[in-house]
Amino acid sequence: MEDHHLLILNSANASGGSIASGTVKFTLSEPLRFSRADEVQISVSEFSFTNFFYNISAAIGNNKLYYSDASGDETKYSITLPDGSYSISGLNSSINQLIDADGNVTSLVDLLPDYSTQKAYWEFGTNTGWFIHYDSDSPFTLLGGADGDNFPASKSNTSGEIVYNTNAAAFNNVESVNISTNLCGGVLYGTRRSDILYSIVPTASIGSTQRSAPENLAWVNSDLLRAGISEIVITTTDQNGTLLPFTENWLLLLQLRSI
Repeated sequence: MEDHHLLILNSANASGGSIASGTVKFTLSEPLRFSRADEVQISVSEFSFTNFFYNISAAIGNNKLYYSDASGDETKYSITLPDGSYSISGLNSSINQLIDADGNVTSLVDLLPDYSTQKAYWEFGTNTGWFIHYDSDSPFTLLGGADGDNFPASKSNTSGEIVYNTNAAAFNNVESVNISTNLCGGVLYGTRRSDILYSIVPTASIGSTQRSAPENLAWVNSDLLRAGISEIVITTTDQNGTLLPFTENWLLLLQLRSI
C-alpha cells in the first residue's frame, strides 16, 4: 500500500546555511522515516525561484575594468563594477557612469551589441589616445574577449573607432539550476552518480519569478528516508557543479511515497 507525503521547503525558513552560499539546511522537529516500507521514493513537484543571478561580482572575480592613455601602463586607471546581474545595456551604463565619475576622461566609450553576430563591441567617442584593457579580474568571458585583450590593440584609439570582441558575448552565465539533496544519491547526471534531484534551465526574464512544475514526476529511491532523518540539506549548483548563490528565497515542493 502506497503512502504519500508532501514536503514544502521554503528557503526563508531554513535553520542553517544561506541562499547566498548555495546551501541551506532544514532541521526537522520530528525525525522523518519510513522504516517499514520496502522502498521510499522522492520527486520534485514544484520549484519556484527568481531568475536573478550575478554575472559580475567580487566573488566571481570579474568586477574590474581598466582603461588608460599610456600604452606602457595598461592598468593606469580602473573601475570596480557593483555586484549585479547585467544586461549589455546595463553594463554600458555602469561603465560610463564610473569612468565619468573618475574624472580622468568623460564620454570615453560605449559598449554595444551586434545582434547579427552576437558579439559586443566598443565604440569610442571623440577623445583619442585611449584604450580599454581586460585583466584577469575583468568580465572578459561575458564580453567575448580574453585576459590581456586591449581595445584597440594599438593601445591608442582614434575618434569614433569601433573594436569588436573576438568571440560571442555570454551574459547568461547560468545555463542550468541544479537542485541537490542529501535525501537521494542514486541519480546519473551526465556520466556520473550524483545527488542532483532536479535540473531546470532559467528562461524567465531577469528579475522575474520562474515556476517549474513537471507534468510527469520523476521518482528517485531514497534509502536515507527508510532509516530516518532529522535534517534535510538542499544545495543549488550551476551547470558546472559550482555552488549557485541566490539573492531571493526559493520554494521547493517534494513528493514522498513509500511502496
